[in-house]
Amino acid sequence: MNLKDKVSIIVPVYNAGKKLEACLDSILHQSYQELEIILVNDGSTDESGKICDSYATAYKHIQVIHQPNSGPSAARNRGIQVATGKYVQFVDSDDTIHHVMTEKLVMAAKGDLVICGYQSLSSYGQTEYLPSLTGNYTFEKFRQHIGLLFKEIILPSPCNKLYRLENMRKHNITFNEGFTMGEDLLFNLDYIGTCSTIDILPEGLYKYCIHQEHSLTSSYQANFWQQQKHLLEQVSLFLEKHQCNDGANYYYMEQISLQSMINSLDHLFHNQNHLNPMEKIKEMKSLLREIVLDQNLYYKASLQDQLVRMLVRKQSILSLYLLFQVKNKLRHTPLFFQLKKLLRDD
Repeated sequence: MNLKDKVSIIVPVYNAGKKLEACLDSILHQSYQELEIILVNDGSTDESGKICDSYATAYKHIQVIHQPNSGPSAARNRGIQVATGKYVQFVDSDDTIHHVMTEKLVMAAKGDLVICGYQSLSSYGQTEYLPSLTGNYTFEKFRQHIGLLFKEIILPSPCNKLYRLENMRKHNITFNEGFTMGEDLLFNLDYIGTCSTIDILPEGLYKYCIHQEHSLTSSYQANFWQQQKHLLEQVSLFLEKHQCNDGANYYYMEQISLQSMINSLDHLFHNQNHLNPMEKIKEMKSLLREIVLDQNLYYKASLQDQLVRMLVRKQSILSLYLLFQVKNKLRHTPLFFQLKKLLRDD
């Protein structure tokens, strides 16, 4: 670690509007100033491109790349191509970062990757996600905690991490531009496989702003389960490759599999899904045939998870249908959020 090492902060920008200014200001106000800020304007149709240009004019260490809309993965890959720092950090254009985030990540960087926690901000309040691990880990030790960090939602995002550019270039690690869901997780698995040591900070330094209108789940996706299934398979393949698909990893992957199934069942009842009841039941049966849960494995679960697990074990398709139908009907009522808190209470 050297406090003079340059960090390339890559920001993919697409129709971020006024949120972009708050994002850029949070980067400019970092206590760590050895920065190269790369803004990749990914075909924005609002004022985002002009905002990028105005900031680049005002600050010499900001550069702007304008490209046709190609998605966040392509934008991040473009940023990686032109980066010149020792380290790479990713920030999304509608999020902000704590003013000491970059400094703390660089100071902690004994190895090839630094991970920290984050805050999730929405109109319903703030939630903090902190890793339950801390310190420096060799890859051999870290691999035993992949399932836990995945379960804690610490593993998937690239925005709560600091990477070595040399590792990316040496191993040709890029974001898969063919995926619209889970490409961040796949990128991180590829990168983690190259690491000798990994550092973990127990602080929430990134501020992730949830805007429902921009969420992937704000629109119905007919292949939602297929994408979820692919991600589960890729994580399992990673664990098998590195001989750690057992113990704690197996324990947590079972819980993650159940949650992926619940998310997929829930998605079937999206208000943009125009399948009739019989077609939805057919889809539910097909989904349940594709996932096998270890019914003998006990773990503490929320009330919702316990209920769904029991109904799956009994193959009570009609009861599952009614459960998710009622849940969807209540989704936009005050009662839903009270029930959600109750059902998700671990």
